[in-house]
Amino acid sequence: MEKAQCEAGLVSVTGTPGQPVTADVPVADIAAATYAFSGGWPRWCGAARPGGGPVEVSMLEALAGWTGHPPHHAMHGGEPPARTGLAHAVIAPYDACPTADGGQVLLSVQNDREWRRLAKRVIGRPEPGTDPAGATNAARAAHRARTDQPVARPLGAWAPTGRWPGWRRRASPVRG
Repeated sequence: MEKAQCEAGLVSVTGTPGQPVTADVPVADIAAATYAFSGGWPRWCGAARPGGGPVEVSMLEALAGWTGHPPHHAMHGGEPPARTGLAHAVIAPYDACPTADGGQVLLSVQNDREWRRLAKRVIGRPEPGTDPAGATNAARAAHRARTDQPVARPLGAWAPTGRWPGWRRRASPVRG
């Protein structure tokens, strides 16, 4: 399992800058099984010509296909993404945020619309969502510290065992 993760390049982007890690789940096995299933499905359904050989899948090649983002980023973005722990190398905000009770909440904002809604409805300040320095994901990732600050402040005062202050039935940044 670890050998395939290393050879496929997964370990180059997992962990922290000082400590690479492997995934604790058998991702190479799962990737290969997924491809084996999709490759064998036509045979099981009778769509393939009779007498075809077995479906063979390489765990390394399957996992290399799944980890295509880092080499793509390196080829088209200038350099490979850094190991960032729970943060995402090219999406912001996306990281673990400390909370008032000593815990953490993993926040992952996937697009600009979610960011604007998070700023307005959850943080309670629309300015970060409309600020040109943070209007796009690329700008937020380039100014990560500036992006994370307005998020960290209210999360740092919140205890996840209680309701989010000001939370309303439709206050979810995703649902609208």
